[in-house]
Amino acid sequence: MSDMPNLTTVVVLALANWRISSLVTDTSQAGPFDILHAIRHWIGVRFDEHSAPHGTTWAARGALCLWCLSVWVGVGEVVLYTLWPLFTWILFAPFALSAGAIVIDYVIRKLSVGS
Repeated sequence: MSDMPNLTTVVVLALANWRISSLVTDTSQAGPFDILHAIRHWIGVRFDEHSAPHGTTWAARGALCLWCLSVWVGVGEVVLYTLWPLFTWILFAPFALSAGAIVIDYVIRKLSVGS
């Protein structure tokens, strides 16, 4: 490994990690063409009679836990960044921008409620 990533790269990867992990763990999110539902079902996420999600496999249980899943997404990000830094940046920057937009929207909504 050559150089350590700079602060901008760490922030982008952290925001992308949160966005990807929250998309997968939030079972109300379907994604384009219901891809997130399909992935969750494929790894073993099922719903009980009250529509509460539960995992039938260790992967599914991990996919329903934001803190658990974010570790594995982070591992993937580090491996990809170590092997292909530019590709990793291109792949994860849109998720980081999405996370930034969500944070900005949240802050603006909180500020407008207070005024």
